[in-house]
Amino acid sequence: MKKRTIFTTLLGIAAIGMFSVSCETDGNNSTGTKSAEKPAAKSPAFLVSNYEPLDEWLDERFEAKYRNMTPSMIFDQVPIDQIYYDLEGLPKDGPKFDLESNNISRREILKEIADFWDLEMTIQNGVDGNPSVVKVRGS
Repeated sequence: MKKRTIFTTLLGIAAIGMFSVSCETDGNNSTGTKSAEKPAAKSPAFLVSNYEPLDEWLDERFEAKYRNMTPSMIFDQVPIDQIYYDLEGLPKDGPKFDLESNNISRREILKEIADFWDLEMTIQNGVDGNPSVVKVRGS
């Protein structure tokens, strides 16, 4: 009976060990909140790239305040103005865009813009295989 108790104890320890490892790799810190490396509101399916410098740029967090922005103005605003956009079919007389946040990523800003004006945004690669433009298409 002693062998069965030792086996059960070892099995329990192994199960706890596997659970602990999986908890450490889920992007949460010990308090259960998302870590700074993995923003809670990240929208991973939006503007997906396998180019790490672009992903880091898109996921960098800022304080942002936009008031009365039109589609023709918004892409020239800090902090999203540092890349090239190919704009087509933007709404001419659409509603004005407002956004205020003290902790938002460029990816989240662009997602908010796309959702607000029903725009499609995709990353296009250049001849070197690296991202070169964000194509923005109105419906």
